[in-house]
Amino acid sequence: MPHKRNPVRSALIRAAAKQVHGHTSVLINAAAQPLERGLGEWHAEWAPLMESALLVEGALEQVAVLLEGLEVNPANMWRNLAATGGGIMAEPVARLLAPTLGADRAKAVSAEAAETARLQVRAYADVLADQPEIKGIVDADALRKACDPALYLGSSSAQVIRTKKWLENN
Repeated sequence: MPHKRNPVRSALIRAAAKQVHGHTSVLINAAAQPLERGLGEWHAEWAPLMESALLVEGALEQVAVLLEGLEVNPANMWRNLAATGGGIMAEPVARLLAPTLGADRAKAVSAEAAETARLQVRAYADVLADQPEIKGIVDADALRKACDPALYLGSSSAQVIRTKKWLENN
């Protein structure tokens, strides 16, 4: 079928990850060495360590090819985000509301608003802005920004910094 895209690369990446995960148990168990590199333990590391390195290398090659062919369709991405009523942003909204409402209530308000937005096909930020517990208490601009997936980077900045430091030290 010419129109079909075969997910074989994704399957290979996932299969490699599963196998490497299995090898980690051997490597962890071999790490408990009696005396100084006792008999048997370090020999047990060889095969799973070499095979893991080859699996990771193969998976990374598949990731590179996969990413080269990646086609981004922003319109489809926005449509998919809209299907949740904005609920995908419930976690950052709950974090914004937690100092004011407390963690449990913030999560509840955020989740309820997401469900209302989805059912009523309304913008998540608008539903939140109408909540009596939030109206006039939480900054409307901060609330709108917390609802915007285009502004949400999660922990990616911290991950980039950590990676840069690691690269500098290795």
